[in-house]
Amino acid sequence: MTLIGVHFGEVSIAEFGSYPCLLWTYNCTTITCVASSQTDDVYGGIVRIKTGQHWITFPEQIQFDSSLNPAITSITPNVSSTAGGKAFIGLSDFDNSNRSELQVKVNDVSSQVQSVTPQGILVILPQFPSGLYNLSVAINGVLLKSIG
Repeated sequence: MTLIGVHFGEVSIAEFGSYPCLLWTYNCTTITCVASSQTDDVYGGIVRIKTGQHWITFPEQIQFDSSLNPAITSITPNVSSTAGGKAFIGLSDFDNSNRSELQVKVNDVSSQVQSVTPQGILVILPQFPSGLYNLSVAINGVLLKSIG
């Protein structure tokens, strides 16, 4: 999210809705930050920034649509050995430059993210006995939906 204006001064905090927005860059005319994925379907968001000791509020200035969140499109391979291995998780509408906190879990066990590309993420899968397991991906704490 980029806000353009004048006299922003020393920005210490930016918020989108009630969530903090990770500051990338700011100067006296521009603030660029990463807004967390939201779980609501569609709503108008309040943006707030703190400059010095003062808060500036922009009520209902941003329309948010959760259908634009990234979504899981594929898992390759979709079968793994009991010794673990690697899997590529394809994601739609994924911006790998946004410095988000990625978390991948198989059931409740975290998987190590090995690399991130514009098409998705490569993870190292944990060792499990044979069986079916749930895989989940969260960006900044918000679980992604799957397509297909």
